[in-house]
Formats: sequence, C-alpha cells, structure tokens
Amino acid sequence: MRRFAPDWIVSWSLSNMHVIASREMKRNGIALDKYVAVNWMNEVDINNIGAEAAKGIKRGTNVAGGSNHPLVQKIIKEVYDRGKGNGDRKNLDDVYYNTGLALWSIAVEGARLAIKKHGWPLTPEKIKDGLESIKDYDANGMIAPVTVTAKDHGGGGKTRIEMWNGSKWVPQTDWIAAYTDDVWNVVKTQSADYAKSDAVK
Repeated sequence: MRRFAPDWIVSWSLSNMHVIASREMKRNGIALDKYVAVNWMNEVDINNIGAEAAKGIKRGTNVAGGSNHPLVQKIIKEVYDRGKGNGDRKNLDDVYYNTGLALWSIAVEGARLAIKKHGWPLTPEKIKDGLESIKDYDANGMIAPVTVTAKDHGGGGKTRIEMWNGSKWVPQTDWIAAYTDDVWNVVKTQSADYAKSDAVK
C-alpha cells in the first residue's frame, strides 16, 4: 500500500476487518479519509476503531443510518417505549437495523399495494403484482427511491457515500447507481452463456 500510494482503498468487508484495515492504514501512514467501506461497516466498528480516530472514514450505503429516522422513531414510540421491544434498545442505532427495516418495508409496501389492488386473500401472483407496482418508494427517506418492474426486481440499485464526522454519518453524495449499462451487459452476456452451457441440461 505504501509503495502504490492509492488514491482510494475500497474494502468490501464486514465486522472486524474494517477495524484491522483502519489500524493498518494508520500504521502505514495512509489517511483514513481514503478508505471507503460498504454498508457492512456499522456503528460497532466505529466504536472499536474509536469515534474520533475514525473521523473521515467513508462507506457506501443503501440506507440512511441512525435512530433519528422517522420510521425508527415511530418504532421506538409504539414498541420500545411500551415495553414490547425485542432485543437490546441500543441496537436500534445501527445501520444493520435500518437495513433490515428498509428491506422489510419494501416487502410490506408490496403487500399493501397488492391488497389495495386485489383484496384478500394474498396469493403469490397478487404479491408479485403488488411488488411490481412499487414506484419511487423511499421509506420516508430511509432509502433511495425504489421502482420495481418485471425486468428490474432490484429497484434501481442505488447507493450513496457517507462520511463519519466524529459523531455521526454525513451524506457526501446523492443516491447514485454507477455503470448500470456495463453491469446489465455483463448480466445479459453471462446469463446467455449459462443458458447455453451443460449446467442447464
């Protein structure tokens, strides 16, 4: 790393790997603001690095972090403040929690739209149609606007870069999806190759 002096270090890691990487960067004289992790760098990792020491570190994330989000606040009020919470309340202030909440909110929105369009009982076909009716859904700003179609069940695949400022994560970019044409070209090419291979026979 010292020899190549990279402009950026992008680490698709999780758990203690971020802590080790940050310590090795410091030991080798590489500024932490060159480090870009993914959404699996969570608040536990920041605490293990040290809130002040981690200042400037970045991550790509597909959800807004922190417990100040309106959805998390509603859960705190309606569930935890009434003694009905499951698990330690401190875990609510973690990107892992928000990731799970965002994923399930999309599923619930799909079911809600299915019921609105087709009524009860829910069936796989109704749920599929409900999910494919989702348009610009952002879970009150928790995620990038998601639009699900029959051709794109990923909803757009957007992320953004956040930076740790010593006390919280601060967005550095808008929600973005880079190189989507290149990604889809690879998907289509490799899918076609797989379809012709012996693996499907």
